Amino acid sequence: MSRGVNGIAYTDTFTLPSVIFGPFKVKNVDVAVPVAGEEADFGERYKIQHSRIRGVKVEGLAGYGVFKHFVVTLDYQSGKGHAELP
Repeated sequence: MSRGVNGIAYTDTFTLPSVIFGPFKVKNVDVAVPVAGEEADFGERYKIQHSRIRGVKVEGLAGYGVFKHFVVTLDYQSGKGHAELP
């Protein structure tokens, strides 16, 4: 079970041998996905009028398993981000 600020979702977890993130390859990434029949909202935010990422269709989420290897800078005003190796 995964909890967030907007609710609870039932998930399956597993480890991917590697994930490509831009020009980088990250190994042994833990992943959680909704169980069969559970709905996940990865792409609806592009429709919200006041969203900073309006016009950008989000088709998935990258979480701590990937970002823990990078220094991430987010510019909330412009809705852009940058990831760099430490």
